[in-house]
Amino acid sequence: RFNIEVITNPFVKPNNKDLKTILNYEEIIYKIKDLVKKEHHELLEDLAENIFIIIFQNRLAQKVKIKIEKLEIIKNSESVGVEFSKSRV
Repeated sequence: RFNIEVITNPFVKPNNKDLKTILNYEEIIYKIKDLVKKEHHELLEDLAENIFIIIFQNRLAQKVKIKIEKLEIIKNSESVGVEFSKSRV
C-alpha cells in the first residue's frame, strides 16, 4: 500500500493551457505501477528510491513524502511500513 504526497513549486501558478505548470498524477501513477510490475524490490528503501526518481523527473515536484506498507506481513497486525521524505536540492 502506498501513500505519496508531492509538494510542488508554490511560485508556479497552475494553468490548464500550459501543461508544464501542472503535475500529472495520472502519469506518475502509471509509471509507479509499471515499475512495480516490471521489477521486484527486496527492500522498501529501494522501491522508494525508484519512486523518488520518477517523481523528481517533473521539475514542479519540490518535496515528496512516501509511505509504503506491506500488508498482513506480521500476524495480528494490519501492516508494517516505512516512511521516506526527500526534497529537491
